[in-house]
Amino acid sequence: MTVPNELINPSPLSSLKNGLKPNDIIHRYCSLPELDSLLGGNLTLTSPLRWTEGDPFEHPLFRASLIGIDGKPHDITRWGKQFHCQSWTLNEESDVMWRLYGEDASGVRISARAEGLLFQAYNSHSLFEHGEYLKVQLGIVRYLPELELKEILMNEFKSLIAPENADNGVLESLFLKREAYQLENEVRLVANDGSNLGNRKTGRVTAPLIDLHWISEIKFGPRMDQERFENYRNQLVQLDFDASKVRQSNLYGPLSYVIDLSKK
Repeated sequence: MTVPNELINPSPLSSLKNGLKPNDIIHRYCSLPELDSLLGGNLTLTSPLRWTEGDPFEHPLFRASLIGIDGKPHDITRWGKQFHCQSWTLNEESDVMWRLYGEDASGVRISARAEGLLFQAYNSHSLFEHGEYLKVQLGIVRYLPELELKEILMNEFKSLIAPENADNGVLESLFLKREAYQLENEVRLVANDGSNLGNRKTGRVTAPLIDLHWISEIKFGPRMDQERFENYRNQLVQLDFDASKVRQSNLYGPLSYVIDLSKK
């Protein structure tokens, strides 16, 4: 996989979905090993088929039983093998997100403008010289009641998941979740791995990053000890990352206001 010599800036209008705007700030809560991988120049996306191993309700389309026009059952998951995703959120600061995705004592939150992340993913491969590409979309996830979600899959997507349109159907379904998950306020980066760049055994594809300047802030978990935080900040500064953009969450810090009953 090669970093392109000439960058091609994608059109935000064609690659951003469901009302996500180019300047919207999005956040990814993740572990320190993932941050280390990112600092090493790797943006890793995971197959949605891997999600269903830990949570069978995560992706609704792959829970469905598909009966083809021939009246016979078909394996719908085979159309999802070339898709890979990464979850971000519009939630700027959240105890739930720290606990779910950052293991709050050692996690980290990476923040960026939507178009910045999209630019990196879109330009991570040479489109012309080597014939490698990741067709990417970045959009806000829609949260729907279970019955409405089933209705959409059975009716609206009936033509989309026909063999000739399967890619479109799978792509659209990746931006749908049950409303029970809506506190996540998720933004999802989806890549169609049309050149089979991913590792089928691990269910992951790695997009080499051009640089780190697209990241607007790196914030470490609220329970991380000070020494560890300082070590990471120094490491980032050595990588030419702006020290003022490296912070630690004060979500669990001491209260700093006074309730004065003597004043009217």
